[in-house]
Amino acid sequence: MFNINLLKKELLQAKVYVKHAFLLTLLYVFLGRNFNLDGLYFFIILPAIYTITASIDIMDGQKKGSYIINSLPVTRREVVISKYLSSLIYTIIATIILKVITHAINPFGIKPLDFKVALNIILGITLYNTFSYVLYFCFNNKISQIITLLVYTLMCIGSFMIFTTRLSGKLNFIIEILNSNLRILIVVLICLISVIVSLNVYEKKDL
Repeated sequence: MFNINLLKKELLQAKVYVKHAFLLTLLYVFLGRNFNLDGLYFFIILPAIYTITASIDIMDGQKKGSYIINSLPVTRREVVISKYLSSLIYTIIATIILKVITHAINPFGIKPLDFKVALNIILGITLYNTFSYVLYFCFNNKISQIITLLVYTLMCIGSFMIFTTRLSGKLNFIIEILNSNLRILIVVLICLISVIVSLNVYEKKDL
């Protein structure tokens, strides 16, 4: 179903860009003083994941990763599955690290990251990665990077509207959806559709 070496490659590439993600995260924390606490947690993870995924895609483009992978003894199905699995793994790892940090600074009056918020973060980032990888496999590298940047910007604007302390009270219907079990089913279905589309397109694509 997936190739362990490809999965390791994705995770090792992600590791290289962790420091860049950390610096971008500090900027968001500084600018996020008007967010409620749960929103701030989301904005700590989102730029980190975007930096990692975007950097990996740029590296693949610069090194003509599609052509290299196409010459290796791996199937395109394995390439697709490895991409999706790696994004889920480092999203979960980033969320766990955030949870550990918030527990460590709890004595300073910062509420620890609870399970509900952690789940919403994982689902939200998974949804973003799902859309990002469909673009990655359907279009060339430059086009997918541009569209992904636009999607990331829209997610930031939308999240800002939901999570800012001034607007969160006016968007209760969205908050209710985020707190319902339906959100899990929606994200899983979208993710499955994304994987199927990526597999079908990439297996027929000329590299």
